[in-house]
Amino acid sequence: MIWYPYAQMKTLDPPIKLSRAEGVHLYTEDGLDLIDSVSSWWSVIHGYNHPEMNAAISGQLEKFAHVMLGGITHEPVQRLSAKLEEWLPGDLNYCFFSDSGSVAVEVALKMALQFNTNRGSERDTVLALEHAYHGDTFKAMEVGDDEDYHFAFGSSNEKKKGVIHIPTELPALEKAFADCGERLTCFIVEPLLQGAGGHEDVRCVIPPKSPSAL
Repeated sequence: MIWYPYAQMKTLDPPIKLSRAEGVHLYTEDGLDLIDSVSSWWSVIHGYNHPEMNAAISGQLEKFAHVMLGGITHEPVQRLSAKLEEWLPGDLNYCFFSDSGSVAVEVALKMALQFNTNRGSERDTVLALEHAYHGDTFKAMEVGDDEDYHFAFGSSNEKKKGVIHIPTELPALEKAFADCGERLTCFIVEPLLQGAGGHEDVRCVIPPKSPSAL
């Protein structure tokens, strides 16, 4: 049995069964043409069945589908890292790969917390925005701000431990830096807009190079 996400299994309507996909279109077995406006939760931003991507995937499959990076490397990951580095500012030129958005958030938060732990810092707090969504894994839910993801994990005070949420306003950000900048390990923010939160006035903020500059 499949446990479908974001649904109560006892009252779930029968899922729509698809036969194929093309571009933004999802085609059902009974002939319906649906438009996927969320790009399969933002993971298919170039559309389904993209010929160039299909060719690249097929070509890579003839060599290998996946090899871990634990003590191993290969040309495709080196080439991708070099390409990503062209887009990164300054000396922010390291690429750490993970297998999903939620896991990427977990890894980033762990890196920020571990950095301060390793140097003996007492920084232990994450700054985040109200109404934010960062994923469905545990720490990603903690730094998010959606009651649907918190009610099962304790009281309001418990869910806010180690996380400060502020409104999507520049004065609130400046006040947070002034009031608790010495406690902050990082500031996590969705780029461009808050999709799940419904706010479109958020812009990506580049953090200072060193936490000591907060």
